[in-house]
Amino acid sequence: PGTAHQLSPGTALEPEAATQVFVGCQWLNDQPNAVTDSLALRLTGPGIADVAHLWIGGLDSDAVAARNESCRDFPMGFDMWLIDPSGRVCGLPRSTRATIADRRPWR
Repeated sequence: PGTAHQLSPGTALEPEAATQVFVGCQWLNDQPNAVTDSLALRLTGPGIADVAHLWIGGLDSDAVAARNESCRDFPMGFDMWLIDPSGRVCGLPRSTRATIADRRPWR
């Protein structure tokens, strides 16, 4: 395994050449989880009506920061697929803005 900096973000003319990253997580949920070591993401972008929220177990903020860094020069960047043991999958396309949020429920 390498680091995110070794992954191909594609090029401006060939963004489809970007790496697809698949990450195993402990769990994924669109509702707050009582587990305190969760990472909460605030998601915005194409395909999201307003704002979506995602709570993730077993993913650290460094992985999100590396993904966001790779996506800063859209259309380049890598897409991230999160998968948990129960079979839940969440795709974070390079066009989605993911910011780390407070773990408390949003109102």
